[in-house]
Amino acid sequence: MAPLTRIAPALVPLIGSLPVPKPLAPAVITYLVDEVKRERARRGHEELVFRMAEILRQAGYECARNVFVDLFAASSSSQFLFEMKTNTLTNSVAQVRKAVSQLYEYSYQQDLPSATLVIVLERPLVGRVAWMVNYLVDARGILPVWANSAGGFTGPPASVAVMPWLPA
Repeated sequence: MAPLTRIAPALVPLIGSLPVPKPLAPAVITYLVDEVKRERARRGHEELVFRMAEILRQAGYECARNVFVDLFAASSSSQFLFEMKTNTLTNSVAQVRKAVSQLYEYSYQQDLPSATLVIVLERPLVGRVAWMVNYLVDARGILPVWANSAGGFTGPPASVAVMPWLPA
């Protein structure tokens, strides 16, 4: 059997800052409600990307992305592949499941087997979904982090140990 080829868009440097949101086009109320939710999630997602990229640049990493990869960061000694997810208590399990599969897929497609996989969440995994932190770290080897109120990111001890630049 012939070896499979990996076809993935090249990662390109991430430069600039968060784009200004576009105004919503007028439409019926139900459509606007759905559109507002989508726009809020999209905007939150991009804010996570650009906030993390800024922290990484300050820590000496070069950042890149493509149409699939939210954020890739590399230094002379380490590589990180990030998947950003906006989340609520009700959708955290689904969002983390999506992020896990995306990270494995992108790591393979981009041929980044040594990159540390990181899920960046808008909110911490607490309450009935707190078990997911240990699942990600212990069972999957994926580091979870989440935005904090200081404009930075934090996570469990395993994440902070690998990414000491996390605490804001």
